[in-house]
Amino acid sequence: IERVLAVTFHVTVTIVVWNGFQRNKKVLYLLLAVFLHGLLDATIPIFSFYNISLPILYCVILAVDLLLVLYAFHSRKYYLREET
Repeated sequence: IERVLAVTFHVTVTIVVWNGFQRNKKVLYLLLAVFLHGLLDATIPIFSFYNISLPILYCVILAVDLLLVLYAFHSRKYYLREET
């Protein structure tokens, strides 16, 4: 399950970066992606320090993934606008 969550996160963060290219805000969206990645990476040692269980960590990562997937679907309008 951890790999599925990680792949989903990386694919959706890639979409965030791509949207930066689409909207001509490359640096802003790249920094956002780096921030999101760092934030997610930071949860692992924090959860470990406080002895929070892996299933709860997976739920947090799943919540982040779901938000990013929703963003990815919402951002489709940038691609659909270009095709018309």
